[in-house]
Amino acid sequence: MTRIISASDAQKRFGEMVDMALREPVMVQRHGRDVVTMISVDEYKRLRRLERDSLAAHEVDDDTARLIEAAEYNA
Repeated sequence: MTRIISASDAQKRFGEMVDMALREPVMVQRHGRDVVTMISVDEYKRLRRLERDSLAAHEVDDDTARLIEAAEYNA
């Protein structure tokens, strides 16, 4: 679950916002629009690891790409 907080509240309650972000993502909105999300360092590192470990489409060889295209997904 993501907490949503206004930019003005985020300014006033920064310490509390940091504590919230240790438990769950905190989305900051300005004029009703999402502008930034605060997450814990552990979550940031996890996401960076996932990004680093994933392959971009151009990095996949042709045989693997064909296997992926032919795969069936059962939801």
